[in-house]
This record gives sequence, structure tokens and C-alpha cells, in this order.
Amino acid sequence: MRERLRLQRPALPETQAIVKGRHQWQAVLAALVRLAPNEQEVLRLALWEDLPHREIGAVLGCSENGAANRLHRARRRLSEELRKEEVSAGQSVVE
Repeated sequence: MRERLRLQRPALPETQAIVKGRHQWQAVLAALVRLAPNEQEVLRLALWEDLPHREIGAVLGCSENGAANRLHRARRRLSEELRKEEVSAGQSVVE
């Protein structure tokens, strides 16, 4: 009986993995707020709202290619800011 109960109990995530995930999320948020408002907006439309480039362009008043370019630049800036977080925290955020 004990063996059966032990097999049915879901495994709990390890504390270290949870803490690392929280630190990474906090680093992403800290980097995001340092971006320009237009960079934040295009990232939110793509990542939070899951919009395709065509719809992002419609929201931003630009072409699909313009939206793709803006998103590319915003992702690059976010990556730069995450690297700064890595250096200041002494840990890897971008993998």
C-alpha cells in the first residue's frame, strides 16, 4: 500500500530549481522595465499576447516587416539588458 501511494504522489519541484526560476523571472522583469516603452510594447504584443507580426503591425500602425524589425531590435535590447543582469548578479540568465 505504501509503495502504491508513493508512486501516485506527484514529485515536488526541487527548491533550487524554483529559486533559480524566480531569480530568472525577476531578472527578465528588471531588464524589461529598462527598455523604452515602444520596445516593451512590441515585446508584450509578441510574447504576452502571442500576436503574429501582421497583427502587431496593425496595432502599431506599421507593416508586417516593420513589426518584425521592431521586434527583432527589442529582443536584442532585452538580451543586452539581461546580460547586464547576469554580470551584476553573477549568474546566467540568458541561455
